[in-house]
Amino acid sequence: LAVGEGHDQMCATIDMTVPHLPGHLPRYVMGVGKPIDLVESVARGIDMFDCVLPTRSGRHGQAWTWDGPVNVKNARFAEDTSPLDEAVNCKASQDYSRA
Repeated sequence: LAVGEGHDQMCATIDMTVPHLPGHLPRYVMGVGKPIDLVESVARGIDMFDCVLPTRSGRHGQAWTWDGPVNVKNARFAEDTSPLDEAVNCKASQDYSRA
């Protein structure tokens, strides 16, 4: 598995390899950073991640929501005082606006 395969191939590869890894040691994947990929990987037994995507996304003004990414640097959000993600009741989603 390398960068470029789709989500389904990633899940299939993890499903096939995790049973062969020692259960008492951490299980690590590299290059997995999209929220859905993180959630699916953890559900399949992965413990650690290393990816530039979350940091790069934040640095470039992209917030991940359940409705997909929101680029808060877009002009249309300049005066949008709504929460980052109205469906989530966490500090970041409720205390910070899209503006």
